[in-house]
Amino acid sequence: MAILNISINTDDIFSDYDNDGVSFESLLTSTLREEIKKDIFDRIAKSKIATETEKIRVQTEQAIEDKLNNLINEDLALTDKWGKVTFVGIIEDYIKKQIDDRLTAPVDSQGKVPSGCSSRDNVTWIQWVVKNKISHQLQVIEATVVKQASAYCENTLKEEINKFTQCTLKGLIVQQLESIGIFNKDA
Repeated sequence: MAILNISINTDDIFSDYDNDGVSFESLLTSTLREEIKKDIFDRIAKSKIATETEKIRVQTEQAIEDKLNNLINEDLALTDKWGKVTFVGIIEDYIKKQIDDRLTAPVDSQGKVPSGCSSRDNVTWIQWVVKNKISHQLQVIEATVVKQASAYCENTLKEEINKFTQCTLKGLIVQQLESIGIFNKDA
């Protein structure tokens, strides 16, 4: 094992330097002062940046929301390719009209808007969807009910056939035994 002993003469460290005229103590103090200033500045800057970023985010969200509300409430006039007005109102009403038109559009048996003027079935898209969903659910319920009823009938029928068979066999056996004189029912 090696031992290293170090000794420092502090009198030389804290005395003025011959060339610069700067002491170690003043150099250490000024360096610490600069590091503390830098650390405080960084903390303040990070805090300020976070605060300002949050303010900007909130202001941006509010501005976007205001623009969307203004846009939805803007007056709108639509025309066809010949210039005839087809819709006058606000954009919100136009969006609602488009949704209503889609939900109440006549469809064929496949749920598609026919290429002609009208639908043969006179069924709207929403009616077609509901009808198909209900039809599917009814098929599932019907299959389940038929299966359960069949199983119940089969089990009940087996039980009744077993009871009848047992009674009939018992009666036949007793008859046979009586006829040969082994068993007397009255005794």
